[in-house]
Amino acid sequence: MQQPNPNLVTAEFLKLSGIIPTDWQLAQEPVNTERISQLLFTNSVRIVAEPNRIMFGENIGELDISTLRGQMSIYTETYAKAEKFAM
Repeated sequence: MQQPNPNLVTAEFLKLSGIIPTDWQLAQEPVNTERISQLLFTNSVRIVAEPNRIMFGENIGELDISTLRGQMSIYTETYAKAEKFAM
């Protein structure tokens, strides 16, 4: 499996692909460098993408863990579909 480009993980991409709900708002400007993309949302969810991994996190007690699991699952499914389409 080819490693995802962290700079492709943007709030717009995540919303348009159905990975996160469209009403999620960024709490601050995203951090985007050659090696990392970091998004922090107002609901305390943080998404950090690096060339070899993507991490979903949240402040304890802020959000039901099942919501976060759902977003991770959708990301995995969407990435797999995108990878097949790119071939």
